[in-house]
Amino acid sequence: MAKLPDVPQGKELEDYVAGLLQCASYFVEKNIVERGTAEVLELDMVATCYVGGLPQRLLFEVKSGDWGFSDIFKLLGWKTYMGPGKIDRAYFVATGLSADKPIDFFKEKCEQLGIFLLAVNDPGNIEQALRDTRIISNQCNETDHALWRYSLWIERLMVNVVAESRRSEQGKKGPGEVYNYQELVKNGIVLTGDVRERVAALYKAHFDHQWLAKAVAAELDGAMYDANSTPEEGEHWQKALYDCEYPLIQAALYYQHKARLSILKSAVDYACLKRAGALPEQKVIKFLNFEIPIHTMPPNFHKTVEVIQSIESYENIPALWQTFLWKWGGFFLADKEHDERSKLAEEVGMPLDAVNRALELFDDLFPVDGGWFTEVQGTKIIKLFPCPFRGIGAAMRLSQVESEDYDSFKSTQYPYCHVNLSRWHNSAAKLLGP
Repeated sequence: MAKLPDVPQGKELEDYVAGLLQCASYFVEKNIVERGTAEVLELDMVATCYVGGLPQRLLFEVKSGDWGFSDIFKLLGWKTYMGPGKIDRAYFVATGLSADKPIDFFKEKCEQLGIFLLAVNDPGNIEQALRDTRIISNQCNETDHALWRYSLWIERLMVNVVAESRRSEQGKKGPGEVYNYQELVKNGIVLTGDVRERVAALYKAHFDHQWLAKAVAAELDGAMYDANSTPEEGEHWQKALYDCEYPLIQAALYYQHKARLSILKSAVDYACLKRAGALPEQKVIKFLNFEIPIHTMPPNFHKTVEVIQSIESYENIPALWQTFLWKWGGFFLADKEHDERSKLAEEVGMPLDAVNRALELFDDLFPVDGGWFTEVQGTKIIKLFPCPFRGIGAAMRLSQVESEDYDSFKSTQYPYCHVNLSRWHNSAAKLLGP
């Protein structure tokens, strides 16, 4: 068992705010760090929405307890430093108001700076403040919000898993490679301005680490680390996939899927900008250490952009995939698949036919033998997906039935479905536990 804090503070409060935005179908990227020889900045979160068919990026800084103008000016500095076109609006969310803090004066100064201040005394009032400023419209379901907070908690713990593996396995190459990939996908690429250069950088990271998780597992088996050729599927790999063991392998699987999702989200941004004629004029971009013509990208990318543009409400595709992977656990229950797809469509605001086509986009961008979906004991799952996030999806299904365990998911046709759901749930709880 793992329990959310009653009064979220610090990183937990950031998750609380991010979860509200994800309930409202924003695409959220958290804890983005720019580093050179020193750390330049750390952003709490960047949330993308699509207004008028174009991507808009909102920067959020979240503070609990003591805060003041120094924090607000720091946020203004980050927004200014990132330059035009990267951040559309910046919000400062604060809790724990003291009786002597002149909030009206703070709001007046923030308006002059182009910063939106959302100051509340209790975290429970943040949702209303977001509604009052029309950042979100509908009320967030309490269970959905909790699931997002657990998912974001696991996301933060993946960073800890990688850091601990680097400390404890200093003789191995894999932990360092997972860290480098984590930094590329989680941090630097998000801050890349032109969407085409972002796609190029993501593809380079993807091509350089095609077998990252398998290579980590093979090295644990005693082989040399090699992420560019297909490693053997040994004991560590099998136990990671089927028994949910080895957190570092789970972290590698997570960052590989995070990279794929980032490429897909960038393809949607590209499609939106192209439709609006809003792509900046540029002759060349950097790709795989070469300068190449601006229109020269992997053929799968351009073909997928054409498919995306044919899908109704395609600007909702990033939120659809974010929700399906990190909240639904990257799977459907086989005997309820149509109903679950319909519920997912309603949740993200897309027609069912559009959702069905959008969920095939991984096959367009990253073709694999047999496609990305496969059936396993009563579930239709995305392949090579980290078990702790499947645990979030399992917990979501458990919240929908009147039961405290997974026995109700046992059936004659799928006698081990409940075992898998329970195993995935426990892998999440174990990671979240002390």
